[in-house]
Amino acid sequence: MNVPLWAGFECGHLGWCDQDLLVETRHTPTTDMTRHYRDAMALGVRIARDGLPWRHDAAARVAAVPDGVQVIWDLCHFDPPPHRAAHALACAKAITGPAHVVAVNEPSVWPLLCRRPKREAIAAAKEMMTAFGLMREARFYTCDPFHHLHDATFAATDALVATGWISVVGVNYYPHDATVPLAEVLRAVWARYHLPIAIMETSWHVGHTRARKRFPFIGDSQANWLAHVRDEVAASGVPIEGICWYPFLDQPVWGKPGTRRRWPCGYLRHHA
Repeated sequence: MNVPLWAGFECGHLGWCDQDLLVETRHTPTTDMTRHYRDAMALGVRIARDGLPWRHDAAARVAAVPDGVQVIWDLCHFDPPPHRAAHALACAKAITGPAHVVAVNEPSVWPLLCRRPKREAIAAAKEMMTAFGLMREARFYTCDPFHHLHDATFAATDALVATGWISVVGVNYYPHDATVPLAEVLRAVWARYHLPIAIMETSWHVGHTRARKRFPFIGDSQANWLAHVRDEVAASGVPIEGICWYPFLDQPVWGKPGTRRRWPCGYLRHHA
């Protein structure tokens, strides 16, 4: 099963400390965004995740993507727009070509990172998908953590799939939080929704103590983790559209705006 690798560019804005991760990683049209895409393309990547947050010019971000790359755009990544429907319509106008969209990234994590209830995240996603979808055709994705299989894990995805807007169910799976084998997760998600699945986020944070304890056979190697994910996909027997390494760039430490320190979690620097 030859599942393509996707590049995920972190696009969150952390409200509690006013930290803009697009700015800090220089992934903006006026800095290094286009170069980041060209570097990813040199590694054979042709599909990516990125963001159109309300604090940035959506049209400029779309225009900065080189030809030959399909982007799945987040409309909201831990930073709810003040006017949801208007933001969705602005993004719908800005996106050229087929639209691939995540309305709200990780709604289950909103209570932790947005200080807002999960039900508000679900409501925001519904409102933005409706506004966007009534204006133009789009392929909508969910994107939520699946590190265990408790009922609560499925709640946000259940609510979004029930709208009828969702085309692809997104599974986020990180080794430092995982408690269930990925193959088991994929089989459970497929059995529940019978929709195409994508691994929307996974990566290996070099030196992460919890990840090394849970998966000692990986040897603290990003290449080994990706190979393990591919093996789990094959073992699941479930059709998977892509594996998104997230983030593709090493990330600044969250909660410390302006820091020069980077988490060694990106794919690009370690494999370019």
